Amino acid sequence: MTTAIRELQEEAGIDAVHAELFWAGAIRIQRLSSQGWHDEKLLIYNLTLPEARLPANKDGEVQEFLRLTPRETVMRMQAGEFTDDACLALAGGLGF
Repeated sequence: MTTAIRELQEEAGIDAVHAELFWAGAIRIQRLSSQGWHDEKLLIYNLTLPEARLPANKDGEVQEFLRLTPRETVMRMQAGEFTDDACLALAGGLGF
């Protein structure tokens, strides 16, 4: 959890005081990439923020932050708007 809070600060400008993190599971991703074998474990947390608190891209690693309902999230997943890794993490966070 400490690492997740640190990453949240680094990538979204959210500190532990403003964040409620809830463990949602983990997934392991393995595939061949152009650089060799990709083997990664993604730890999934759900985040609850006050309505007025918005994340802000701090280190350039995140393309954008959006507030989406679960339905909107699934529709965007089906439309191919997220990477495969992001879809797997989002599905885990949504409880699929």
